[in-house]
Amino acid sequence: METTRSKPLRFYFALPRLLAKITGGDARRSENNGFEAWIVSVATYLICYLFFATRLVPALRPLWLQIFVSLLLFFAVWFLWVFILHVDAFLIKLIRSSGILRDLPIRRAQSILIMSLSSALAYSLVMAGSIVSVAALVWLAAVVLNISAAMVLRLTHD
Repeated sequence: METTRSKPLRFYFALPRLLAKITGGDARRSENNGFEAWIVSVATYLICYLFFATRLVPALRPLWLQIFVSLLLFFAVWFLWVFILHVDAFLIKLIRSSGILRDLPIRRAQSILIMSLSSALAYSLVMAGSIVSVAALVWLAAVVLNISAAMVLRLTHD
C-alpha cells in the first residue's frame, strides 16, 4: 500500500520561516499558508478597528449608542480597508511606472504599505496609553521580530 507524504509546512512571513529553519524545517517562502494569512489579516483589521474605536466609541454616553457605533464601525473599518487596498494598488502602479521598485513584486510592496500603516496605528494606540495598548504592543513586537527574522534569513541566504 502506498503511503502519502504530507508536504512540509511553509510560510510567507520571515519569523515563522526562521523558526522553521532553526527546527530543521523548510525556510523557503510560500504563499499557500491560509492560516498564517488569516491570522495576520485579523490582527491588521483588529489594530485598525481598535484605533478608531478608542477614538469614537468612548465619547458616547448611552451604552446602546456605544454598541450601535461599535457595530457600524466594524463595517466602516472593513470598507476603509477595501478603499486602502485600492489606493495602495494605485500608489504601487504609480511608483512602478516611474521606474522605482520595478523588481519588487506587487504583493510584497502592498504588504509593506499595509504593515507600515498598521504599525503607525499601533504606535498611536501605544502612545495613547489606553487598555488596548497591549494589543498594539504585541503587533509592534511581531513586526519588529519579523523584520529582524527577515534580516537573519537574508544574511544566511534563505
